[in-house]
Amino acid sequence: MENLFALLLDGTAIKELPSSINNLTGLFRLSMCNCTSLVCLPDDICNLARLCYLCLTGCSSLVCLPDNICNLTSLEFLNLTGCSSLVRLPDNICNLARLLYLDLTGCSNLSKLPEYFGNLKSLRQFKVERSGYL
Repeated sequence: MENLFALLLDGTAIKELPSSINNLTGLFRLSMCNCTSLVCLPDDICNLARLCYLCLTGCSSLVCLPDNICNLTSLEFLNLTGCSSLVRLPDNICNLARLLYLDLTGCSNLSKLPEYFGNLKSLRQFKVERSGYL
């Protein structure tokens, strides 16, 4: 399935992705919206060199992103809206040179942004709620 372009798992009861996800070398779009049982993403997801679009909207049990997320060198769109259990962003998220869009709306357990957040030079749209966090 190296030629699979998009994987849409929206609304499924999936708890985790298999490590074999890295076999989907042509994957451009991964959408897991409202996968409320999803707790984490495997480190192997960061081997998807062509992944441009990652939508995790409503993944309310998601606690963290892989520490090697900076390996997603093609990532342009990252939507984490409603990931209310997310407690931190990996520091190296700041190395995503192509990231254009980042939405952290509803990530109520995030207390701070990574230190070098300003290094996201390509970022054109950043959404976050103003409340007691960040």
